[in-house]
Amino acid sequence: TRAKTLLAEISARNERYDEAIAYFRDIPKDDEFFTSARRNIADLLHEQERSDEAIEELKLLVQEFEDVDAQIQIGNVHRINEDFGKAIKAYNKAEKMIGDPGEPFWHLYYVRGMSYEQNDQWDQAEEDLKQALEFRHDHPYILNYLGYAWADQGKNLEEALEMIKKAVALRPGDGNITDSLGWVYYRRGRYKEAVPYLEQAVELMP
Repeated sequence: TRAKTLLAEISARNERYDEAIAYFRDIPKDDEFFTSARRNIADLLHEQERSDEAIEELKLLVQEFEDVDAQIQIGNVHRINEDFGKAIKAYNKAEKMIGDPGEPFWHLYYVRGMSYEQNDQWDQAEEDLKQALEFRHDHPYILNYLGYAWADQGKNLEEALEMIKKAVALRPGDGNITDSLGWVYYRRGRYKEAVPYLEQAVELMP
């Protein structure tokens, strides 16, 4: 199994996706890595814009193995495809499968929170993002997402500023986060302080 997995990963890195999928499919059903191999197949199918096939692959894992990670991955496929309503439904089903997600599934709150925000359901989004941040209070992308959203709405600007400053300190080379810091300064009317960060964001992500 280890050899097949390595061959699959090497093939995928060289964009030989069908070959990679074939190696993953060769891992037998009674192997402990079977479900993770099938989730990798779904990733590779989605990489090739074969989202429907990817979802069918994941649904089989959910039906046969009650694989929560596969159910969350279904939501991720819909979210990446910007079908946020379907993404939220998939994440809600994952939450029901788990019962009480808690700290081990902090990421579920994060991805569902992003989906709610993109689907114009801010109250639910804010609740999920806060919950994710409670479990991962030093996660730069949660800090950035919630801080930017608050700044965009013109609310909690001081808290948003501190959160995004922290995110920049954690990921100084990330242009998106640096841009957010410029944006929150802009929203506070501190334009001279905003400009250097916005310029830096352009340099980081031209």
